[in-house]
Amino acid sequence: MTSLKKITPKLIWDNVRSGDWITAERVHIAAIMAVIAYLGLLIFAVFFPSPFKTPNGEYLVLDFNSFWTAAKLALSGDTLTQYSTQEFLDLQVEWTEYSETTFAFFYPPTWLLYILPFGLMPQPISYFVFNLVGIAIVTLFGRAVFKSWLHSLMLCALPAAMNCLLHGQNGLLSAALLGGAMFALQHRKFVLAGIFIGLLSYKPQMGLIIPLALIFARHWQTFISASVTTLAVAAISLLAFGIDTWIGFFEQLPIASYVLRNDIVDWEKMTSIYAALRVYGLSDTIAWAIQSIAAFLIVVLLFFIWQPLPATNQDKPMSDNQMAVRATTLIAGGLLFTPFALAYDFAILMVPLAFLIKAGQKNGFLPYEKTILALIVIFSSVVARWAVSTGMPIAPLFPLALLWLAYRRHKLEQVNNTETAVA
Repeated sequence: MTSLKKITPKLIWDNVRSGDWITAERVHIAAIMAVIAYLGLLIFAVFFPSPFKTPNGEYLVLDFNSFWTAAKLALSGDTLTQYSTQEFLDLQVEWTEYSETTFAFFYPPTWLLYILPFGLMPQPISYFVFNLVGIAIVTLFGRAVFKSWLHSLMLCALPAAMNCLLHGQNGLLSAALLGGAMFALQHRKFVLAGIFIGLLSYKPQMGLIIPLALIFARHWQTFISASVTTLAVAAISLLAFGIDTWIGFFEQLPIASYVLRNDIVDWEKMTSIYAALRVYGLSDTIAWAIQSIAAFLIVVLLFFIWQPLPATNQDKPMSDNQMAVRATTLIAGGLLFTPFALAYDFAILMVPLAFLIKAGQKNGFLPYEKTILALIVIFSSVVARWAVSTGMPIAPLFPLALLWLAYRRHKLEQVNNTETAVA
């Protein structure tokens, strides 16, 4: 008869260090249960009376209402009200007969182009289909990385993914495009990588440092492809909606800045360094100064990590370890670089998580790596609620932890390269 090990502090610490408590069987069971629960929650929210609906039961009071209202307006020929903030908010109240919660539309007209089809459906059905599309494209990204549908299911099971789905936000699309770009870069599909990056231009604050990374790595084909794609999508939206729509978007930008600076979207619900410092009571000037210093340090880190590969390796795909380091530095660093990111944007952390897990599966996990990854997975979806409940925002710690893991893998890669050169 097998005897159970006596639980001791040393045994607990050894498991924390090795991550042996995180087994494939446990992860698979948890992922399947989570996805079933998520789909059940979405079905409940859409097809049954729920706390997410307006009193008349016809509309969902979620972020997605901004997308649906904007698309509905555009299909009727109105592409200006979206960028007249107060008119847009008033219209939501008129349509939903609910005035307690409304949502602004701070996206460029390129995003308006993407969401047009969703204005053709009733709002709850549109929300459901929008989320199914997000799940589908993330599953395709996971399948490409892991070569396994079960492993790709794990990405959809991340609590941060559910947080994004519940809001009806576009984090899953952003994650799939970022992940697709990184996977394409790893396999030297430079033009395809640029197309994915260009398609992400609807969320410019999430991609501010991507051009710098491409320049540092001298990925000129990708840089040109991304630029052409960005301009092409913008041109299509210009032809579809007219120049006045773009003018309205740019004229609205100061309002977005005002919203950030004045806690109109609660700072506790944001994930940036700036927002965290404001919650802790620092002034706007000091918080901006520290945010700017952090952004500069991220660029410096990016410069050292995204250097061109040695000439001997430039004709081969990047190793899983190299891509894990680069993807993590870019995406986790990007979340720290921007002052305007919200809790549902943490869905894009599934990309560095996927590449770090793939590198760990192939090359072995470093001490504490599996445990840290597990903690990020479990707690990254509750950062907003934690900050609201305690007044102590911790969101920036999650991308910082990922950067630390990337740095450790980068140092290991350097040691291995040195040993190979000596041998």
